[in-house]
Amino acid sequence: MKRISSLARLALMALLLLPLSACAEPKATVSVSAINYTGDELGSFVFVDPDDAKRAAGGPSLRPYEAGGTMCCYSLPKKWRPGIKVKLMYYWWKGKEEDIKDRTTRIFEVPKYPGREPGMLWAIFYEDGSVEVVASDYDPGHPKWPGKIKHWPVPSLEYKRKLWAEEVERIKQSIHVSNTILGSPDSTEDEKKTAKKILEADMQILNRIEASKP
Repeated sequence: MKRISSLARLALMALLLLPLSACAEPKATVSVSAINYTGDELGSFVFVDPDDAKRAAGGPSLRPYEAGGTMCCYSLPKKWRPGIKVKLMYYWWKGKEEDIKDRTTRIFEVPKYPGREPGMLWAIFYEDGSVEVVASDYDPGHPKWPGKIKHWPVPSLEYKRKLWAEEVERIKQSIHVSNTILGSPDSTEDEKKTAKKILEADMQILNRIEASKP
C-alpha cells in the first residue's frame, strides 16, 4: 500500500507541475505580416491566441499581389514544439461594408520554424484559395523560406493592365480639368497659367504611360 501511495503522490505532483512548466516556457515577441498572392483585396487579417482572445495582433488591408502589413506584436514559444496553434481571422474586401461581416476564422498549427527562433508570424494567401501560416525569420526568396511559393507576389498580366487603365483614366481626368480651366472665361490668368503647366506635364505622362501598356 505504501508503494501505491508514493506513486500516487508522484503522479499528482507531476500533474500540478504541468501548468507551471507551460507558463515557464520561454516566449518570443514577434511581428505579424501577410502575403497576398491572389488577385483579390484582403480586407484585414488578425492573429488571435486560441487560449486568450485578448492577445491578438493583425495588419491592414493588402491589395492584390501585395505583401506587408507588418504589425507588432504576437507571442510565440521561443523554441518550436508540436502543437503550437494560432487563430487567424480575415476577410476579403469586395467594395461593400457587408464584406467585413463575412469574416473567416480558422485555427492553424504552426509548422517547425526554419530557423532557431520564430522570427515573424506570416499569413499567406494563395490564388487557389488555400491559406498557410508559418513562423519564419527568413523572407520569400530565401532558400529556407517555408512557404509553398518561394518568391514575393508577382502581379498577373490582367492585374497590371487593370492598374494601367486606372492610371490612364486618372491622367485623362486631370487633362480634362486643365482644358476646362483654359477654356473658361471665368478663369484668371494665374489659373490658366497653372493649368497650362499641369496640362503639358500630364500630356507627357500620358504619352509615356500609353507607350508602356502591359
